[in-house]
Amino acid sequence: MASTLSASEGGAGGAGGIGGAPSAAGTGGYGNCMGASGGAGATGGGGAGGTGGVSFGILYAGTAPTPDGATQILPGTAGAGGAGANDGLPGVAAAVQNAALL
Repeated sequence: MASTLSASEGGAGGAGGIGGAPSAAGTGGYGNCMGASGGAGATGGGGAGGTGGVSFGILYAGTAPTPDGATQILPGTAGAGGAGANDGLPGVAAAVQNAALL
């Protein structure tokens, strides 16, 4: 008897957040020799995109399973990495995947 094992597609990673606003310059200290003013703070870096979702027919740890030849294993598609200051990694899709290799 043949069987089919199907998995859903992985979702896309979330977008990175927007960088923070620059900060004002620091005021110099008072005294016999006045301290210099501090430099203005730089704009905060944007957040990185999220990693894409995963989709596996079989995810295992340890010894690899041996499905019979009559079983179809149909993974979904890997999710796209989210956009950001550094884009997120794409997800992974596989019929059979060793969890230790992720």
